[in-house]
Amino acid sequence: MSIARKNTGTPGPARRSLLCAREVLIDNVLPLNRHVQIYEKKHFVNRPYHYHYHLTNQLLYVIDGEGQLHLKKKDLDIRKHDLIIMMKNVRHQLSYKAKCQPTVSVINFSDDIFDGFSFGKSLLSFLRTLKEEKAVVSTNNYRLIDVPLLLKEMLFEIKGEVKECQQLTILKLLEIFLLLKRYRSEKTVPFTEQHHTSATEKKVLDTIRYIEINYYKKLTLDTMARMACISNRQYIRIFKRLSGKTFVRFLNGIRVNYAKQLLQRNNSKITSVCFETGFEDVSYFYKIFKEFTGTTPKVFRS
Repeated sequence: MSIARKNTGTPGPARRSLLCAREVLIDNVLPLNRHVQIYEKKHFVNRPYHYHYHLTNQLLYVIDGEGQLHLKKKDLDIRKHDLIIMMKNVRHQLSYKAKCQPTVSVINFSDDIFDGFSFGKSLLSFLRTLKEEKAVVSTNNYRLIDVPLLLKEMLFEIKGEVKECQQLTILKLLEIFLLLKRYRSEKTVPFTEQHHTSATEKKVLDTIRYIEINYYKKLTLDTMARMACISNRQYIRIFKRLSGKTFVRFLNGIRVNYAKQLLQRNNSKITSVCFETGFEDVSYFYKIFKEFTGTTPKVFRS
């Protein structure tokens, strides 16, 4: 994937007129032949930022710490695991609580990364039109739980300086933006009516929704309990109360339901259906499928 670099040039009089005495135009210039740059940065409370702009788009991920993002009309709280989407020329300021010294991942990216993709123009438009209150989003939400891993993979690619690292980094960044767009545009359908759910129960419900969407991935009870920030024992108890099933039976039930749809819908090989629905062993797939349906995948299809 080859992307032609655009020259941002020197800020003209019109752009300079946007700035007041306490504002600075900060140009995060991308290195030559680079369209994405990622690095970690530690902020210090005794070095506050004035209101400023960037000529380059920026995505921030709060690794640790908390504070506020000050925009033209909004003051937004920011916490650990938050994403901050800051498009170029947006006036903003970050402030942090005393003794906080937060650490953030900084991703600078140009508009050029959206070129060459059929969805690029609409995705860039989506990012530009994000309302101020939507500029900050927590990745603790079940739909965005994979974002921190994608950021780590981006950092690995950039540091590795291996062949085509820029292209892979761009693809991972676009995946983050697509996940964000899906999250902002879709309405969440509650798994079950819970009028008095506790904060812990809501976290477990989020993992249930995550399983329903990501059933094809390698999912373990340990991983889901960590996602809910509780012990395995507590997770098992709450999961059973909310879903009426054990974790394994709930996961296998979802996978078998999708397998039934695939078997009815197309002529894919049973082996393909097995792996497509998250099972890693064909004999185990046959065993679980028969346990839920009373028949084998082959007989069910015919």
